[in-house]
Amino acid sequence: MTLQSAFGGFGTLCLAFSVSASGQIPATQPAEVEGKPAVIYLVSNPQAANRWGVAPAPIVGQTVVAPADIAQQYSCVIRIDVDNDTAMNNGHGYGMTNDSQSAVALLTSTALADPAAEKVLGLTAEKRRDLVVVNVYPAAFRVARVEVILRKSADVQYKADAGEKLMGALLVNLKAAYAQSAEASRKAIQARREPLEKELDAAKKRADELRAKQREARTQTAGITPNYGDPATSLINQRQTKRTLESQLSNYRARLQTLEPSSGPLVREWTDVLKLREQRLAELKAGVAKGTATAAEVTDEEAKLAEAKAQLTRATQDASSSDNGNARFRDGEATTLHTNIADTEDRLKQANDQIARLEDPKFMALFEQLPDMLQEEQRLRNTISELTGRLDQIRRSTQIEENVVVTVLDGKEHPAR
Repeated sequence: MTLQSAFGGFGTLCLAFSVSASGQIPATQPAEVEGKPAVIYLVSNPQAANRWGVAPAPIVGQTVVAPADIAQQYSCVIRIDVDNDTAMNNGHGYGMTNDSQSAVALLTSTALADPAAEKVLGLTAEKRRDLVVVNVYPAAFRVARVEVILRKSADVQYKADAGEKLMGALLVNLKAAYAQSAEASRKAIQARREPLEKELDAAKKRADELRAKQREARTQTAGITPNYGDPATSLINQRQTKRTLESQLSNYRARLQTLEPSSGPLVREWTDVLKLREQRLAELKAGVAKGTATAAEVTDEEAKLAEAKAQLTRATQDASSSDNGNARFRDGEATTLHTNIADTEDRLKQANDQIARLEDPKFMALFEQLPDMLQEEQRLRNTISELTGRLDQIRRSTQIEENVVVTVLDGKEHPAR
């Protein structure tokens, strides 16, 4: 077979060669370039690979050995499976994608081939490179053909099953490498997950503390300003409200005095005098019993009390003597005024309380913290959402690489590796 250099359709330097009708290139086909064994580089076409249902490979290398140089040759087809189909479906995660391309990389590496050759054949690494050829041909995403070739050597005598045993050792090493990859993946995921979980717990704890502070602040600032507006403007509004309520209260009381005799100034004055006379008479009577007051003083005070009662009666009669025909109307209006006065006094008390709080430096400091707490809470919500999403992705990644099973597809009953 004559080989000549040519350029492929991808602009990659390749070697042209003849192929069989099936399109397969026998690994044992002799090939020489300037008298030396040739290495055939196969360039896979991604579009064609998708069309044929095989895994695309940028460049895969196989070593071609002349039949006269072959002592033994053993090949098999392997299938790679994992417990979770997610690994095969998307191949994302921290670890290696367990597919036929990873099998090419691992089986042709010296890290796997040298120990297998030393164990089965007793060859050193240098001898292995001269005498052992391992070729791997990806056939599908999960399937690959593995070929082991033992070159002839005057110094080495192979057992009859050396090629088969070497293949078995290689596949055991492949399984171990996949397990190593999965373990490294799990450790990497765990190392990343733990700090994220701590950060998420801290964010949730801070958010809970912040919400508790906001509830307390809202309770203390309830009704001060809508939507936590400007405290200075609120203070001005509350003071204006206070002045308006005080004016209304004064008008209600003045009108009530004209409607109720007992509300007139003279009636109130004699009512107060009567209370004082009654209190003084009681003190004098107690003093007589103790010897600190005389009966004459008691008699004199009784006369003053009688005069106060007479004056109160006269003032009440004078206040009610005018417009007696409208008494029923006055009673209804007086009832309304009493209700309005009580309501206005209650509103005035609330206004005074709010003004006192708005003038309190401690309250103002709490009030001014509310907008900052709202902004921090929103940032914490965003952080919690982001961390939760990242942890969910990591948890999904933990399922990507599980137990790897390498099965030899030879039609025989044997346990999978």
